[in-house]
Amino acid sequence: MKFMPKLAAVLILCSYALSSLAAVMSDSNPGSQLSYEQSLNRNEIRIAVPYDPTIYVDAKGKPTGISVPVAKYFGMWLSENYKHKISVTLVPTLPGKLIDALDSGAADIALGYLGQYQDRLGSPKYLSTTHAEHQKQVLVSAHNSPLISSVDDLSGKLVCLGRQVRSTALMTLNERLAQEGRAPAIIYKDQVGLDDEAMLQMVNEGLVPYVMGTEFRVDLWKPYLTNIKVYENIRYDIGGNIGWAIRSSDKRLGQDINSFSSSELNTEALLMFDQDAFKTQKSGLKDPKGKEEWARFVSMRPIFEKYGNQYHLNPLLLASFGFQETMLNQALISPGGAIGVMQLNAATGDAMNVGNIHELDSNIHAGAKYLNDLVSDNFKEDGLDNSNRTLFAIASYNLGPKNIEKARNEAARRGFDPNKWFLNVEMTTAALFGMVPMSYVRNVYKYFVVYQLSLNPSLDNSLNHIGLLAE
Repeated sequence: MKFMPKLAAVLILCSYALSSLAAVMSDSNPGSQLSYEQSLNRNEIRIAVPYDPTIYVDAKGKPTGISVPVAKYFGMWLSENYKHKISVTLVPTLPGKLIDALDSGAADIALGYLGQYQDRLGSPKYLSTTHAEHQKQVLVSAHNSPLISSVDDLSGKLVCLGRQVRSTALMTLNERLAQEGRAPAIIYKDQVGLDDEAMLQMVNEGLVPYVMGTEFRVDLWKPYLTNIKVYENIRYDIGGNIGWAIRSSDKRLGQDINSFSSSELNTEALLMFDQDAFKTQKSGLKDPKGKEEWARFVSMRPIFEKYGNQYHLNPLLLASFGFQETMLNQALISPGGAIGVMQLNAATGDAMNVGNIHELDSNIHAGAKYLNDLVSDNFKEDGLDNSNRTLFAIASYNLGPKNIEKARNEAARRGFDPNKWFLNVEMTTAALFGMVPMSYVRNVYKYFVVYQLSLNPSLDNSLNHIGLLAE
């Protein structure tokens, strides 16, 4: 038994949604382990999905992501098929807890990245699939990157992968290139917070030259990313680690999901996402490598290094923060009176006591000192590593430390790790305050990656994890 590829792709994309539509979502009620027939009789089917930036985020009470329309239209299909109203409820799950939702009875279907659950899914108690056709990866380039006629042309070029994408095919390519005496591809695989959508946005803006992304995500996003080229001839089966799992007693449920995947309602769900949900996913990225922007960075880099080192902040992280704020424009004064590269108000500038923040050196000095004060005053407790201390400080710069404290408390209440930003506290921050702080921190991190890759183009050619952030 297997799902049609489209459904698995679509419902898998569900893995990101935490929604409440005709479906009510709960991350605390364990429910009871019901058969499919019992679930149909009580007029509700429950899909467990992981929290993730594109498939589900609760944006201040407004659910966003592909899982929202999929749940709605799958419910419509079930209602039509069984001649009575059936709701599909999305059950958001914490990192690493997707299959637990099946075991506890909180969900009837688990959809998402199943690779980490393979040991458990080998049990006869589950039916699952991670079909290769669901998880092909395809090469994507920026519009201004050199054209690639075959995969061998990636020799010596930088290729970026999101955190969920396997690097097996590229590593195999590098082994062959090495045997032929040719330069290997330079592989950067993010292991912190960037997924396919983030990488595709980055390549669309020319921030990175090439991305290897999962095909169904590329297909989903390419209508809106007008500056990319998709190389349909350069794709690989990667043994898909995205898929679905149900209890082995629920074969009929799998058959229904398979039928829905080929229905018009499935297509309408995609269109609904295309028309509405995409608008919430735009990140507002700019290119720090543009001629003027890069010249500013080069001229200011000694200042970022001086004060980054003084306050134990990664200098490139400090530059990335300044780029997010103003694109490194010291002349900028916001409508609210925030001044210069680091966008400090006059009162904060005075409190830092480092000179006139209308002057570039003092402005960056004050911003670095303020970030350091945020870390020292709010995020020095045990259990927080330096990377997350810095991410929390950046979020606090945008939203205020008291609000980040609220989000961390809410994360602990919901079972997230309150000491981790990505995929944890960022999710409760979005739930309490909307998408802006989440996108803000992610953009700073994207610029940090770009600066690192631009200054260190010859990474070692294994999997690369850029050293984060404050040391």
